[in-house]
Amino acid sequence: MKQITTTLLLSACLSILMAQELQMDQWLKRSETQTIAQLDLSQLSPQQLFVRMPYAMRHFVNFPGGHVFRGLALERVDIVYTDYPQRNGRRQQALNRARIRELARRLPEIWELPEAARGVIIQNNCPTEATARTLPHGFLLTFSEPHELPDFTRTEQLAELMEEDSTVLNALNRNPNWKKMLVVTDLTGSMSPYTAQLLLWFKLAENTGKVEHLIFFNDGDDKPDSLKTIGTTGGVYSLQPQTFEQIAQLANEVVIRGNGGDEPENNIEALLQGLKQCPHCDEVIMIADNWATPRDIELAHLLKRPVRIILCGTEEGINTAYLNLARQTGGSLHTIEEDLYDLLEMNEGQEIQIGREVFTIRNGRFELSKRI
Repeated sequence: MKQITTTLLLSACLSILMAQELQMDQWLKRSETQTIAQLDLSQLSPQQLFVRMPYAMRHFVNFPGGHVFRGLALERVDIVYTDYPQRNGRRQQALNRARIRELARRLPEIWELPEAARGVIIQNNCPTEATARTLPHGFLLTFSEPHELPDFTRTEQLAELMEEDSTVLNALNRNPNWKKMLVVTDLTGSMSPYTAQLLLWFKLAENTGKVEHLIFFNDGDDKPDSLKTIGTTGGVYSLQPQTFEQIAQLANEVVIRGNGGDEPENNIEALLQGLKQCPHCDEVIMIADNWATPRDIELAHLLKRPVRIILCGTEEGINTAYLNLARQTGGSLHTIEEDLYDLLEMNEGQEIQIGREVFTIRNGRFELSKRI
């Protein structure tokens, strides 16, 4: 009986795989195909998200954590690549199939979409390989309209938003020695579950006395991405917290004013503003979205204090930009399970394992060397 059950399960799995391969063929050969000069990522709608892959590679640069997709329904997916080199159809199709398999491993719901909701976008403004490498490659995801905005003043909604992730609560509870804190928090739409944890920490443990100053930032108050300038993007709000209600009301206001727009955020701008307003703060804590690399990382040299980064949404791996920012400032990195101190003390060639990833210091910076 056990052998029969195993055979049936294998047969069912094989049938599913064969059906997905057929859908993949239909996607690449029969779906709507757009040929354009270049996909302009600054023109994406608030309901669209672009997940990148390097040129000629099948792995994602930095796939979003589950919090980014919370409350959204996938409505369309387009694979995006460049028409270079030309007359390379067979190899390109093999790469496209590998890329689709990689996406399906993370978002299996792509197979639930109707055939008309899966498309192809080919970019042809690439006369040379060097030009092709600069163009975006990966997938353009289009989602439904998001649900209503969260109300951070409602305790019951804070618990609902948290779901199963407790990164912020874990990091704060593991480090009770942090006092006189400046807390700088990304409050773009996808970060609501982590903001809820911070607020719940304030409310349940009455920890407002530990935080001297609070900064919320939303990357520009819905400013068009094309108008965002490094260092002056805006959407940065500050508060000397006294009560939970005061903090929750400001959080609501910041979310209403902007949802972040494109992927990168103005983390460094927010940190610098916080340090200017609270130079006497002992600890600098940043609650950051692992998926959203700071748009203003070039300003990191202006940070003269160690930054302790609570990194949210790391189930798909660590964004090395934050690992290097923690090292550069002499700070630390904190995930749902780990506290990584003394990063600046590590020497060239040394390795560190975080989850299933191993990072090596090369030329003074962390690089992903392997996945286990």
